Amino acid sequence: MNSSFSSAGNAATKLLSSAWKRSERAKPRGGFTIVELLIVITIIAVVLTISIGLIGNTLQAARRDATRATIKKIDALMKDRIEAFGRLKLDQQTDAASIYFNGSTPGNTVGDGLAAILAHKVAFQGLLPQRTADTYGLDQVSGTTTVSGTPVGLDAPIATLIAQKVASGEFITANHLQATESSELLYMALIEDTQVGNSAAGSATFTSAEVGDTDNDGLKEFIDGWGLPLQFYRWPTRLVRPSPTGASTTAQALLNVGTATEQYSLWINPTFSGAGFPSIDGVGGGVLTGPLAPPPPGGTRGAGTLRSVDVIDPLGIDPEDQLGVFASWIYTTPGGPITDPNGNLVDESRFHTPETHSLPLVVSSGPDRVLGLYMPFDTANFGHLAQPVFEDANSNGALDNGEDLNGNLVLDENGLLDNITNRNLRAGGN
Repeated sequence: MNSSFSSAGNAATKLLSSAWKRSERAKPRGGFTIVELLIVITIIAVVLTISIGLIGNTLQAARRDATRATIKKIDALMKDRIEAFGRLKLDQQTDAASIYFNGSTPGNTVGDGLAAILAHKVAFQGLLPQRTADTYGLDQVSGTTTVSGTPVGLDAPIATLIAQKVASGEFITANHLQATESSELLYMALIEDTQVGNSAAGSATFTSAEVGDTDNDGLKEFIDGWGLPLQFYRWPTRLVRPSPTGASTTAQALLNVGTATEQYSLWINPTFSGAGFPSIDGVGGGVLTGPLAPPPPGGTRGAGTLRSVDVIDPLGIDPEDQLGVFASWIYTTPGGPITDPNGNLVDESRFHTPETHSLPLVVSSGPDRVLGLYMPFDTANFGHLAQPVFEDANSNGALDNGEDLNGNLVLDENGLLDNITNRNLRAGGN
């Protein structure tokens, strides 16, 4: 009996011991070790980094696509406006140009052919202005003026539109920033000015993400996917054929029209060979304009180019001045550079680089928000002609002391590479 009881007790003890061990093994652990926590945190950080990168890239791609779509619509409206302008008769403007400029350039008569070219250029400035002064006609003064009873200072319709906006209080001049001016004027030219081709219907195609008022001055601007105003260059001739900083625009030794051996170099950057800008190997105007026309067979571009070669270069032909009448008038005026009756120089600061082909350019600075060009209002640096900002003077790829010309702490040449324009859309931007 006792033996049986003892055996049963031993069996029960074993069962209890076994159950206790199983229950001990089944108990949850008290927590993670520090090493395990660090591993988990590291994995989460890696996943978040990858996710943020993917989201960021997706957002940037969406902004680029949105910017391209906006610029494409602007380009279509601009082409319609230019086509309508090409059908206009400018007889009155031609007569006015002849009277106005003949009164300021004795000994260098402005004939009908040159007057027609000048009238076309002045009218085109008013059609697609990038500065307010572009809307003020031949005399570049607000309001109508006359010479010998003939009205020569006819303002463009946009000048009247601006005056109305000021009078009504819609345009708050105290808030206006020059950085927005070219975009605001482009919007008015394409959407609000219906004098040459009615583009007002085009406003319905733009969303609130494409049109804004970044300086709160009451004037609408075309904006890119990053919320910055697009920049507009009507004649980006300094982009296509750059000229060195500090080059004299009044030098009478620039060239001797009619002499085939005269070198044509002042208007072209001495180190510009067609493939690249001075301090950016392999980066040229084509970054923003798309493929540029090659030089003629056997021809070169840059310092030392003979005029006989340059005059057949596709980039050296002004479509409005294929015979070089306008260029000759500017270059060979006896007694110095031409000034109009109001003392305004008639040179690149008034029009554009002579004997150069260009088409209007709409530009977004892209993801890096660095334009790499002087602003459209900056005539001192030929920004109105899309002069690139050359800062890497020693070509070392870095922004060294004294090279930051505009104080933005960025080597601006590199900013060109991701810019989006109406001319490089076929390549998908850069």
